[in-house]
This record gives sequence, structure tokens and C-alpha cells, in this order.
Amino acid sequence: MKIKYIFIILLLILLFLVFCSGVKDEPVSNDAAGEKTVKKKDFNPVMTRVKIKESTIYNGFLLSSSPEDNCFYVETPSTAKDKTFLLSVINKENGKIEKKVRLNKNDFVSEADVDNNSPVYYPPSYIRCLDNYYYAAGRLSKMVTLDRDFNPLYASEFQRSRYFISIFKRDGNVKFAAGERKETPGGMQMSISLYRLFKYKKIKKNRTIFETLVPGNFASFYPEGIYEKTMPAFKILPALFGFVKNGKLYYSTGAENKIGIYHLDTGKTTVVELAHLKGRIYTKDEVEKVKMYKLPAALKKSKYYGGPPFAGKIFHLGLIDAGEDKIGIIGDLDIEKMVFRLDILNAATLDYIDSPGFPCGKSFLQGLERRPALFPIFVDYDKKIYIWGDWEGEKPDFIVKFSRFAMEVR
Repeated sequence: MKIKYIFIILLLILLFLVFCSGVKDEPVSNDAAGEKTVKKKDFNPVMTRVKIKESTIYNGFLLSSSPEDNCFYVETPSTAKDKTFLLSVINKENGKIEKKVRLNKNDFVSEADVDNNSPVYYPPSYIRCLDNYYYAAGRLSKMVTLDRDFNPLYASEFQRSRYFISIFKRDGNVKFAAGERKETPGGMQMSISLYRLFKYKKIKKNRTIFETLVPGNFASFYPEGIYEKTMPAFKILPALFGFVKNGKLYYSTGAENKIGIYHLDTGKTTVVELAHLKGRIYTKDEVEKVKMYKLPAALKKSKYYGGPPFAGKIFHLGLIDAGEDKIGIIGDLDIEKMVFRLDILNAATLDYIDSPGFPCGKSFLQGLERRPALFPIFVDYDKKIYIWGDWEGEKPDFIVKFSRFAMEVR
């Protein structure tokens, strides 16, 4: 009888083990199983001004790219209706131009992007080099794969309402993270999704790893009766930032003092709260000071700036790569002095390192609205390199600066 009971108990244990072996945890995020929250101690960061020692200047726009690329990309300006543009591939270490190639804007614009009555052709907004291929995201809704000589190979369609793109390779596949947006009556719906890029096929969405609703008025047009109804206004708005680096996706919204670290291998997320970021509400006067950088000629003559400022706190104005094992978060902006404070953090632990204060170009101020990724900056804290966009004159003439800097003595 005793042997019979032992046999039954062993059989039940065996059945339980078989059942458990068939149940596997899926990588999850934004829930108790997949998310860990860490809070950093509060302190008052002291900004150290940087001194620009020398700069190499290129004519054109600075395009977004991966922090893991060895080069950055500059698009030489052309008229909106010109169907070609000149792309310069420039070494991040020494600022030397490695390649120049003339490309067709048509290759980066889909039929849905072009208004036949008033056609405008855009160059790409993001370029990534992987395994001798170039991957480019159009400014609107096209993703293009090119060979090492920038000949287009194939293209896919992608939705246009986004904050950023970050292309990477995982498990032998080309994938990308996209920071997406959708305006709602209650505010801006911000999310991050992961996608896989197929050859000659449509882009496949794998999963959404982050979602949040940022309440507030994100409208970007002048109220009817104040100015032309379709005239873009200028605002300083919280945005969604993100990039992939060393197998991790770093992301943050300007509406919070938190940075999320999504581990691509495990699907788990670590959220780090930076208590030293207190947030601030930008005033009407501050918006007035920078509005002219949106459309210089038109807005200087305008009496209006486009409605009330964003009502909520903005905790930071950008999250960027800052060189080997470092990231940076733009913790404050002095509009009078045209200087922003970049808090340098250890990429693995997000421990605080330093707060250099960098001069900001007018292009940076343009990015304070809906699409900061169109006006990127690059910083290598250890190598003391700063790459940034600006413009000069009333036309204006757009330029990119490759600057070497030194830290001033406090």
C-alpha cells in the first residue's frame, strides 16, 4: 500500500514537471515581471562651460544616424523642388570627408508623400551603415536599403508619424526601433515599437515595448483669425527620444525625469529615475525668444507665437549618445546665452559623471518642437568632439560644425 502511494506521488511530481517545462516566459516590459525601477539620489548639478577650440564647417544639414556608426552624414542643401542632393560621409574621429555621392530624392519619397500639385522632395532623415549596406529612413514614409556605393536595392513603406528611428542588427536580422506619436484630444500618445526589415517585403512589427499618454496642448498651428490658418507655430514641447547602443535601447520622454533601458536579449526593462531633473515650465517670453528660429523671415514679422506655451513641466530636452560607455541627457537650456547643460551618465548604471555646457545652434532650437531627430547633435565626451548644426544669415545658409572642445576650469 505504501509503495502505491509513493508511486502516485512520484507520478504527480512528474506530471507537474512536464507541465512546467512547456510554459515559457515571454520577454515582457512595462509590467511587474519585466520591469525594474531604480531611483538615483537627488543633487544639484553644476554646469561647466566648454570652450570650442577649433571647428571644421560643412555646408548642409546634419542627418540622424546610429551612435555605433563610425561616420556622420551631411546633406548639402538644395531647393525643395530639386530632385537630387549631395550626401557627404564624414569620419567621426577626424572630421575628414570619406565619400561624396549625389542621390535622387525620389528614391526616398513614396508616391503618397508627394503632392502632385506642389511637389516637394525630401532627402532621408536617418542613415545607418551595417555590413557594407546603408539603411535610410525617408523623412516621411519610406525605408530604403542601399549598397556600399549608395545604389538603391529595395524599399519598404513605413508610417510617418514618428519621433525617431534606430536601426540595428540582431540574430542575423536587420531590425529597428521607432518612436511613434499620435495626437489625441487628451494629449500626445507616445510609443516605441520594434520592427523587422525584410528584403522586398513589407516591414513587420514585432512588438510595442513602451506606451504613454502625455497630456497637454500639442497643436502646432496658429488659431484661426490670428494668422494664416496653415502657418506653423512654434512651441517648446516634450518629445520622445531613443537610440540603440551595445544591445540596449535607451529611451525617455521629456515629460518625465526617467530613462528606460530595454535589453534586446532578454526583453526586460530597467527604468531609472533621475531625481536631479526637477523640470521647468517654459514661459511665453522664452518661446518668443526662440520662435524666429523656426521660420526666421516670416516669424520675425509676426506678432503672435501660436497660442499658449505647453502647460506641463518639461524635465529634459533630449537623450543622446555621449561616446564609449556614456550617454547624455539635456537637463536644461539657457535661451539667453544659447547654452544647454548636458548631464553625462554612465551608460551601464546611469551614475552621474559631469555636466558640460555646450553652445547650441539655431538648428537645435528648431528641434524643440515635434521632431528633434531632424536636428540631431553628437557628443563624444572622452574624445572631446561635438558635432552640431547651425545656420547663418537671413536666407539662411545651413551649416554643420565638427568641433573639438575643452572643459573650462570652474
